[in-house]
Amino acid sequence: MRFSQNSKARRDEITALFTRTFTESEGSAQGRAVGNLVREMQSPDQDARIFAADAEGEMIGCVCFSLLRFETEGVDVVLLSPLAVAPEFQGSGLGTELVKYALTELQLEGIDMAVTYGDPAYYKRMGFTPVSTEDVPPPLRLSRPEGWLARSLSGRDILPLKGPSRCIPAMNRPAIW
Repeated sequence: MRFSQNSKARRDEITALFTRTFTESEGSAQGRAVGNLVREMQSPDQDARIFAADAEGEMIGCVCFSLLRFETEGVDVVLLSPLAVAPEFQGSGLGTELVKYALTELQLEGIDMAVTYGDPAYYKRMGFTPVSTEDVPPPLRLSRPEGWLARSLSGRDILPLKGPSRCIPAMNRPAIW
């Protein structure tokens, strides 16, 4: 297995992986919505980074990170969302390995914190812990505040962050939150 950062030449492959993965787990409407979101995130104006996992020349996993801006100066924060692992590789630990690889790369680049909005049980395995919306204000109202999680990449305590926060335009939709 090989991990890498996104290449613009793989835009269609990345979009197809997210569409297929979410279609199989959530239905065709959700698959199209997430596929379109990821395609939009790959536009040059979105401040998004995508990391991929490949096996035998085939993309089998992908995770997206985008900048999340706060009023707190000197703190660089990224939002992890979405993450897709090809259905035939789910449950193998691939998603965890891919996220850990990406977080290490982002840490080496000086990113201070990663936040995500998802299943606490899943993301706790990668070092994420629940945070309050007061300590880390989300860009929009959360439908499930218990899924708001953060992980320091710098090793220092940087909470609370001054809000409000701003996400990239592709993520700035109430339906996502």
